[in-house]
Amino acid sequence: MRFVDAIAEMTGADGHCTHRSHWVVTSHVQRAERNAGRDFLYMSDGAVIPVSRKYRPNLVEAGILKPIAERNRKATTPRQNSHSLS
Repeated sequence: MRFVDAIAEMTGADGHCTHRSHWVVTSHVQRAERNAGRDFLYMSDGAVIPVSRKYRPNLVEAGILKPIAERNRKATTPRQNSHSLS
């Protein structure tokens, strides 16, 4: 059975897919951390589960992960030519 099909058949368990090969029960998530640009969930049994970019939006929507703040982009001004064409 494919992993995605197994998840589709689950009923009564509140959980989320976090990665192509990981599914977690929401009540067992102890905390979430972002390290070196990657998200991880720390579970009640001590497991550390990776979160892929694909599944991150679902976990943010569920309130498990916080949204990533937009990075402040430094405003740049167009370069001025030091000489003029006349």
